[in-house]
Amino acid sequence: MQHPQDSAQTQQTDGKYEQAKRHVRAHWEYSSELVEIIKQYKEKFPEVIASVLKCRKMNSMPDIKDVLGSKDGKAIDKLKEIAKWIDSLPISNLPFVDMGFDTLDPDTI
Repeated sequence: MQHPQDSAQTQQTDGKYEQAKRHVRAHWEYSSELVEIIKQYKEKFPEVIASVLKCRKMNSMPDIKDVLGSKDGKAIDKLKEIAKWIDSLPISNLPFVDMGFDTLDPDTI
């Protein structure tokens, strides 16, 4: 018997392979700490927020020029400043956590 080919996990039960279904939440949940970080980001880098809001109608990822107005050394320095600020945040040291969860069909259990 062949394994299912998609990205969900496969579990073998009674000689059959059952597909674990991947559920992803339809909404985001934010901590109060993250809300505060976003407020700080908006205060420190308002031009980035304004540019991103203008670019969100694009069907592709905005270029550095779209967000920072140019690709010159000044834009690169600004990008480095933003990255350094993000890296300085305590949240930057937290491990990535996948917010989805896996379930098996009730018949499998």
